[in-house]
Amino acid sequence: MVALKTFVFGAIALAEVVAGKRLFYNSGVLKGWDFVRTENLGKITEDKEISYRSGKSLKVTQKYDIHYHNHYYTTLERHGGHSRNDERYYAFMIRLADNWEPVNQSITIAYFVSHRSGPKACGQYQLVGNSIWIKDRTLKARVIGGNFAGKNCKLKETELPDLGEVTPGKWHKIIFHAKWRSDNSGEFRVWLDGKKTVDKKKVHTTVAGPWPFEFRVGLWPHSWHDEGRMEGTQTIREAWFDEISIGQQFKDVDPDMW
Repeated sequence: MVALKTFVFGAIALAEVVAGKRLFYNSGVLKGWDFVRTENLGKITEDKEISYRSGKSLKVTQKYDIHYHNHYYTTLERHGGHSRNDERYYAFMIRLADNWEPVNQSITIAYFVSHRSGPKACGQYQLVGNSIWIKDRTLKARVIGGNFAGKNCKLKETELPDLGEVTPGKWHKIIFHAKWRSDNSGEFRVWLDGKKTVDKKKVHTTVAGPWPFEFRVGLWPHSWHDEGRMEGTQTIREAWFDEISIGQQFKDVDPDMW
């Protein structure tokens, strides 16, 4: 009986370890996020009509307002996105609206943010870290890193090769892997629809200091704020997000491997 109990408890513990490799998962619902941010005319709702496979997705909408001069954050936020020296995989499905108008302005769809404090924060109390955005029809990304704490406030920014093109009205699967390092031992990889499009080694991927980064997905048309204008004719931007996850291995985050 003792041996049987030991075996059963051991099996349960092993199952918990395996399951624990998926650190976060959301199947297109509002529940489970640490914060849902909708600034000005932005909206985030659950949509039962459009989904990748779960029966629901998160519809994210933001509208340009000529009288609004702040940021246009419309994002879903998860604390504990990463800390320095972590190694993690991230994934999400995204579908742009059928009538999405490609323009020569950047609209960020995923990024990391660190809330910093104290005299060692280099005067930067909200630091936007690695980001993925759409410009025209192309997915782009950057990584930042370096010490950027205390007396050493040098920040390194590396824009990565293009990740690939996205098609309005079609679901796209974005998976990325990071070794989060503040020196040049970091790594960053991206897969778009199952194809590896970026494989960057020996790169700074985060900054020093005790402050963790949260992970955000959604629509942040920051060019509307940064440039003070909107290109094109489409004042309303819509996209759907589904199957958002964080894990320790590739298979933990790829929804087509479950």
